Parts: sequence; structure tokens; C-alpha cells
Amino acid sequence: MPSGRQSRSKSFLKGQQIVRLTNVYCGLLLLTLIGCTAEKSVFKHQKEVIDNSTDLSKQYLDADAPQAKELLERNAKLLEEATILEPSGRALLLAMTYFRLYCLNERSSNEVAAKAALIKARYWRLVRGQLSGASLAETIKTIDDLTPERIEQEIDALDAKYHHGRPANYVSTLHHEVK
Repeated sequence: MPSGRQSRSKSFLKGQQIVRLTNVYCGLLLLTLIGCTAEKSVFKHQKEVIDNSTDLSKQYLDADAPQAKELLERNAKLLEEATILEPSGRALLLAMTYFRLYCLNERSSNEVAAKAALIKARYWRLVRGQLSGASLAETIKTIDDLTPERIEQEIDALDAKYHHGRPANYVSTLHHEVK
């Protein structure tokens, strides 16, 4: 039979083990809560970026040429800095934004700006292809198949999809300026 002193010693050790286990449990719970908060914070920031980008895209659809250009440039800057976004989706949004900027500059006869936007759009299309697991050869072929006419057709179709069947407003304002 254990003596009183041994019994108290065993009780004391069990008490210490319970305290340790409680501390470990509380620590794990705290880390879980912090982790969940951090994930929510990242998600919240991602959502803010996407919401801002969507707002800029909607405004672009209704803007005249100078406003549309400014909105696209702001959207491109926002997305370029938004490394918090999922990389493949970010690359897709950037490619689309730069293809839109290319079309606007091309239609505005700003050849240098159009060429710069096209280079950036193709770069982000390349990044998107690599991130999606496509071979480099496949991705480059896809990019090479994007003629200026095809780019304009695809952007006009995309814009019409989100603009009640109409192209972006700047297209009609440019046509009126030319006449």
C-alpha cells in the first residue's frame, strides 16, 4: 500500500499532467481560432479585391474611351498588386484586362499603348497556361492563334455578355468621334 506521501506525490503528478494537457488543449484551441481568423482575413481581403475589380469592370462597360482606359489601367494595377489572389485566376483576370486595354488602345489609334497592352496580355495568358498545367508548346500555340481580329471579337463578345448584349460603351463613342 502506498504511503500518504507517495499518494500525495502521485496525485500531485496527475494534477501536473492535467494542467499540462489543459495548457496544450488551450494552446491548440487558440491556434485554431487564430488560424481561422487569419483564413477569414485572407478570404475577406481576396473578396475585397475581386469586388473592386468587378466594380471597375462594370464601370468600364459604361464609360467613354478616356474613362474606360483609366478604369482598365486602375484594374490592371489593382490585380498586379493582388498577390493574395489565387495565381491562376489572377493571371486570367490580368490577361482579360490587358486584352480589353489592347482593344481600346487599338481602336483609339494609340499603337504604342496597344502593343504594350498586348505584350502584357500575352504574358499573363502564358502564366495562366503554365499554372493550368498545359505544355509550353500548347500555351504558345494558343497565344499565337490570338490574332488582333480574334482578340477584338472575343473581347466584344465578353463585353456584350456582361453589358446587355451590347459592346462596351466606348466603342460607340469612338465611332461617333471618327465621323
